[in-house]
Amino acid sequence: MVFGLSKNSYYKEEQKRIRDSIKGPLLELVLWHLPHLQPSESAQQDSWEMIAIKLNNRNFDLSVGTDHQDEMPTLNGGFIKGIYDDLMKKFVGNIRAGIEIMAQLSKERLEKEYRHLQHSINEPTPLDERTKTRSYSDSKNQLDQLKEKLELEKLKRYQEELEKKAKRVEFLDNENKRLLELNHELVLQLQGSDH
Repeated sequence: MVFGLSKNSYYKEEQKRIRDSIKGPLLELVLWHLPHLQPSESAQQDSWEMIAIKLNNRNFDLSVGTDHQDEMPTLNGGFIKGIYDDLMKKFVGNIRAGIEIMAQLSKERLEKEYRHLQHSINEPTPLDERTKTRSYSDSKNQLDQLKEKLELEKLKRYQEELEKKAKRVEFLDNENKRLLELNHELVLQLQGSDH
């Protein structure tokens, strides 16, 4: 025992340090290479080894110039896969608990809405036939007014677009005249210099 710590606890501490330092980049590389979705076992192992190599290179780049440069362990694909599997187990466990809570809350909210809807359906409404007819004609008038308003708005937009295009045509026409005059002057200058 060194400094009151057993060899086993140092090993666990070192693994935890490695795990904490690589879990972000590990998840990024797994999402990029998707080793667990490779078609064969050997392709999966190759993908995990490639991820381990990239993580080793990253760790080496980060440790250059530090006191810990010689202490960096070399990671292998099996170790990396184990870390990823542990992270996924924790993630899935947390998600399941959250999903169960969300499902219970959704169920309670749905039941409350259903009871409210059921109550409103069973409650008699004081609408007689005249009220229904008046309500229908009011809705139809509102719909007609809305359609008319939309048509006027559409016409207004078309008018604005037409005015823009007319201004553009006028601008292009003036520009064309100016260029023709310049062209004519250039032709006259060239003819004058030929004589």
